[in-house]
Amino acid sequence: LRVSDSVSPEQASGIKQLASAVEFSNISSQKTPEGWSKYRNERYGFSLFYPSEMAESTFDEGEGASTIIFEDRKEAHGFQIFVVPYSGTQVGEERFLKDVPSGVRKDPVDFYIGGVLATAFYSTHPLLGDTVEVWFIHGGHLFELTTLKPLEQLFGKIIKTLRFL
Repeated sequence: LRVSDSVSPEQASGIKQLASAVEFSNISSQKTPEGWSKYRNERYGFSLFYPSEMAESTFDEGEGASTIIFEDRKEAHGFQIFVVPYSGTQVGEERFLKDVPSGVRKDPVDFYIGGVLATAFYSTHPLLGDTVEVWFIHGGHLFELTTLKPLEQLFGKIIKTLRFL
């Protein structure tokens, strides 16, 4: 999913802003922000903070893959992380279409999370509608983080806390 860093001025307020906020975040401590909880995953080697009102559920997808869902059931929103073993260094079109059958990948922006190249983009899901996604490869796994587009700002705050163990 390597793409150009060139983004039109209209795009700068959305996905580019999310990527810039994550890439240039200067969180030096790992203190849990007030009202948030810490999630740590030894299997896939990462941690992050998320709003405490969200419940976390993990689903084994088989063959080393998992889906981790963070959901505020009262507000009916959240985000998910799909992790699957991946030996490549870039996400090929075949893998992308397998995981995003709509083929929609709008306004992609490359940025770094903890030194790892990531790509953020807008997409469309047949059941969820418009989404924001962040994909990256780390430790032999492809990570696909997804949320609803209206949650983009909160999603950026969560992604800023992601750290590799």
